[in-house]
Amino acid sequence: MNLENDVTQEIAKSLTGEIMDHVYAGIIVTDLHGEILVFNQAAEQIFGFSKHEAIGRNISVFVKKKQNPECSNVMKQFSADAPEPTGCQVCNANGVNRNGVHIPLHVTISPMSFDNKIMFISAPEVVKPPIGIH
Repeated sequence: MNLENDVTQEIAKSLTGEIMDHVYAGIIVTDLHGEILVFNQAAEQIFGFSKHEAIGRNISVFVKKKQNPECSNVMKQFSADAPEPTGCQVCNANGVNRNGVHIPLHVTISPMSFDNKIMFISAPEVVKPPIGIH
């Protein structure tokens, strides 16, 4: 019975990884200090870095904190001693891709608690100008 549970957990873990890589939205998961733990394929396309290059780096490599006080204040609201985080915040930010090109972003940031640690799920979307505006 325990082996069956282990197999089910492995399948769920594998499925979660597949979902993360096939979802259309960029998804970046960071710890309380901004270290990237998860970086899906859509995030790779937005920023031009592979997940292997991004994981372990600080989110500030991709979203400049000084230019985005609205977004960086979200993380400051929580500490390691904070209760279970809830809610989400949407902010506009300036991202930077591999070539140093600035990218206007619309970012949804949701705090979560996992394994007694606070983490943040960020879903960046590239802001595109309305059709006909260049």
